[in-house]
This record gives sequence, structure tokens and C-alpha cells, in this order.
Amino acid sequence: MIGKSNAIPKGAVDRRRVNSVRTGIVVVLTAVVLIFFVIWYRAWPQRWDCFKEAQRVAVAVEEYRARNNSFPPLLSTLSIKNGRYNYDHFEYCLTGLGGPADPPAGTLIAYCQETHQPLLGTPWRHILIFSKHHIAINWLAEKEFKKLHTQQLPAYP
Repeated sequence: MIGKSNAIPKGAVDRRRVNSVRTGIVVVLTAVVLIFFVIWYRAWPQRWDCFKEAQRVAVAVEEYRARNNSFPPLLSTLSIKNGRYNYDHFEYCLTGLGGPADPPAGTLIAYCQETHQPLLGTPWRHILIFSKHHIAINWLAEKEFKKLHTQQLPAYP
């Protein structure tokens, strides 16, 4: 062992330091990207489940309207399969009225009672709106919904 040095070569320490810093940066960036992806993705199942329930409500109301030539007086009178949300998730605008079978285009039929608030992004709701002799399902930001709702308030007692 005489004559052999245990010293680390001069450039090796710098390379290890640079590699350690690079690895740390990659780990931190990957963690940040994954955290933002999880936060963003969290809102999608909620939106999808609400949309599926809105579809069920729209189909049930359309079937009732086709059979009786009017809108139902209550959503609870319809047979709607429940998912994560049930029909109580929606506020029915024609409660007790029934209403004509063909209201004016743009008439608000039902909407989510509560705003869906994603962690990142604007709050929103699904609405069921009468359009061209059928019920359409739209997804509106809360500001747009409030504007539409206040426009139609005088139409409902």
C-alpha cells in the first residue's frame, strides 16, 4: 500500500456534487408536477359523476314529457337511477308547475343546487336547459350561471 494514495481525484468531487444537485432538482420538479396533476385531476370525477346524473335527469324528464305532454311537477315523481349524486342534487325550476311541453328555447329546467369548486379553476355547475325541442346539458361557470338564473327569475314564482 505504500505509494498508493487514497485521495479522491480532483474532478470526481465536483461531478458528484453536480450529479447530486441534478438529481435533487429532478426529484423536486417531478414531485411538483405530480402534485399539480393530482389536484387538477381531482375535479374530473366530480364533474363526470354530476354530468352522468344530469343525463339521467334529462332522460327521465324527456320521457315524462313525451308520455304526458308536459313537464313533471316534481323530480321525485320520476324513476331516476342514483349514482354518486341523486336527483336532490339538482334544483328543479318547474316544481309544482309542470309547465308546457315546449317552453321557449333557453328556459332553465334544472341546475346543480351547489357550486362545484375545483381546487384550481373557477366554480361551475351543470344546467339542464330547453333547446330546440329537447333538453340540453351544459356546464357553466358560476358567473355565467348567475347571469342566466337572474334573467329567468321573473319567469318563476
